Amino acid sequence: MKSSILSFFLLFSLFYSNLHCQNETKRWHFGAYAALDFMNTPPTILASSNMSVVEGCASIANAAGNLLFYTNGVSVWNQANAVMANGTNLSGSLTPTQSSIIIKQPGSSNIYYIFTVGGTTVTPGLCYSIVNMTLAAGMGSVTTKNAVLYAPACKEKLTATLHCNRNDVWIVAVEAGTNNFRSYLLTATGIAANPPVSVAGPNSTYFTGCMKISPNGRKLGNVTPTGNVELYDFDNATGFLTNQLILENNSGAYGCEFSPDGTKFYSNHTGPNRLKQWNICAGATAAIISTAVTFTSSLQLYSMQLAPDNKIYIGRPNQQNLGVINNPNVTGTGCNFVEVGQSVSPRLTAAGLPNFMGSFFKAPTPAFTFTMTPAASCQTVSFSSPYSSGLNCAVSGNSIISLHWDFGDTFAGSTNTSTIFNPVHVYSGAGTFLPKLVVNYNCYSDTIQIPITIAGPLPAVNISGNLLLCKGQTATLTASGGSSYVWNNGFTSSSIIVSPINTNTYSVQGYHTVNSCSNKKIATVYVYPCTALEAQAQDDLPLLVYPNPTSDELFIEVQKDLRFTIYSVLGTKVLEGVFQKGNHQLQLREYDNGIYFLKFNDGKSAGTLRIVKTD
Repeated sequence: MKSSILSFFLLFSLFYSNLHCQNETKRWHFGAYAALDFMNTPPTILASSNMSVVEGCASIANAAGNLLFYTNGVSVWNQANAVMANGTNLSGSLTPTQSSIIIKQPGSSNIYYIFTVGGTTVTPGLCYSIVNMTLAAGMGSVTTKNAVLYAPACKEKLTATLHCNRNDVWIVAVEAGTNNFRSYLLTATGIAANPPVSVAGPNSTYFTGCMKISPNGRKLGNVTPTGNVELYDFDNATGFLTNQLILENNSGAYGCEFSPDGTKFYSNHTGPNRLKQWNICAGATAAIISTAVTFTSSLQLYSMQLAPDNKIYIGRPNQQNLGVINNPNVTGTGCNFVEVGQSVSPRLTAAGLPNFMGSFFKAPTPAFTFTMTPAASCQTVSFSSPYSSGLNCAVSGNSIISLHWDFGDTFAGSTNTSTIFNPVHVYSGAGTFLPKLVVNYNCYSDTIQIPITIAGPLPAVNISGNLLLCKGQTATLTASGGSSYVWNNGFTSSSIIVSPINTNTYSVQGYHTVNSCSNKKIATVYVYPCTALEAQAQDDLPLLVYPNPTSDELFIEVQKDLRFTIYSVLGTKVLEGVFQKGNHQLQLREYDNGIYFLKFNDGKSAGTLRIVKTD
C-alpha cells in the first residue's frame, strides 16, 4: 500500500540584507592567556593566546570562524598571536568590566572598529580605533587610534547591537556622573553625528558592572555592584532607552546576560555569591520580579557571556574552569547552572570574558513547514508558518507586523501569494518550486525559502466495461491510467468481475507511477430486471445492428423488409416502424441511458435484439 500522507520538515535558509554570522564569535581570548575555539562542540582549549587581562577584553573571527584579532583595550594581537602593527597604547584599560568591543564596519569585509572606555571616569572617555585587515600581509594594522567620541565616559560599560535595518550598528555607553545613555550609530560611511541621548538610568559617578542588549535588540540590561539590576526597552530603530524596570536594589551585581530567545535575564552577585534568573515574558512589572530564581555559588561570579553554542559562560577569577548555564532558555533549575563547567586548563580565567554585540546571537527565524496529501491532490500543499499568531512575547520584542507568502508558482497568477499564517496552495503543474515566506517586523524582514518538488498531476484514472446489466449477468470492470490500483472491495488487480443483484457503485484508487499520488474513479453498474423480453444472439438474426452499445446513432442493415418495435427494459413501447431492405439509421441522442429491446418480424420469422444506450 502507498502512504496516503507525505510530510516534509526540511532545513531552512535565511537571507538577510546583511547577515551577521555567529562564526565571528567563535574564537574567545580572555583571562590569563586563556582561549577557547567554539568551532567545535564542546569548545576546544587553545594554548596560543598571548594576552593576560584582569577584566574587559574582546576578540573577533571572520565568517569562517578563523581568528582575526583580540584586544584587552590597550594592545591588539593578530591571528598569529603577535602584537598587531601599530596595535599598542589604545586608550582602554585592563580593569574596566567592558573595556572594549569590536565591530565590523557595515558594508565592509576588512574594516573593524575597536571601541574602548578608559580606566577613569574623566579621561580619555569613549574612543575608537580602526583596524584594516588588508594591511600587514593580511595580519591587519591599526590605522586610526584613540579618536574621542565622548568624554568623560563611564569606565565600565560598553555594549552594541544591530540597528533595526539589520545593517548598521548601535554602540551604547554611559556618561560618567549622569543618568544618560549615549547611542552611537556606525554605518558604511562612519559614525553618525548627534547620537541619541536617553535620560533613563540612575545618577552614578562610578558606574561599574556590565551592560548587555538582548539578542533581538529590544531590551537592555544594566547592573552595578552599588546600585540596581535594571531592564530597559531599547528601540533599535532610534537608539533610545525607555521604561526602566528595577528588578533589585543594592544587589552587588557584576555580570548580566540574556538567554538566546530573549525571554530570560540573568545577573550574578559577588556578595553573597549567587546567580539570579528572571522571566521577562511574565507580564507586568510585579509578575516579572516575582519570577526571580536564585542559585547559590561557592565562588565569586563575574562577567557573563552568551556563546555560539547557546550556553552562557561565567568568569571566575584565578580558576581553571568557567561557570556555565547550559540551558538558559529554560525557567528555574532547568537552566542547569553549574559552577565548575568549561575547563581552560592549564590557563586561568579572570573576571572578564570577551565582549560581543548581542545581535550576534539572535536566533534565526524558524523554518515554515509544509504537508502534501496525495489522496486529496498531488499538487495541493498546506503551509504552516513558524508562528500561530502575531505575538510571541511582547516584552522581548518579537512582535510580527505581517507575513507574506510567495509560493514560487509563476503560472498561478493572483493565487501565487498569500498573507495568512497557514495558507493552502494548489500548484499549477509539476516541477521544483522555491516558496518564500517574508516575516515583517517593525522595520526589518526575515526571509525563509525552502525548495519543494511537485512530481506531477494526479493520474488520469478511468474505468471501462459494461455498466448496463440485466439481473444475473456479470461484467468485467477494468481500471486504467495508474501504475497500481486498490478497488473498494479490496482487490488490487487492474480488472475485477462483478455480478451485482441491484444497481451498485464501484470505485478504484489509482496510484501515480512515480510519486505514489493517487486519484479516485467511481463507476455505477445499472442492473435491470429484463423480464419483459429475451434477446437473441445477433448471428441468428436477419439484420445487423451497430454500434452496440451506442451513445448517439444506431445503424441497421436488413436483408429484406421487416417491421420493428423498440421497448424499454420495463416493456414500454418507445418506437415502432418498418425497415425496408437496405441500410437505416436511428437517432438515440434524446433517449435515456439504459437497455432497450428491438423486436422485429419479417412475416415469416421474428426475433429480439438487446440495445444498450450510454453517454
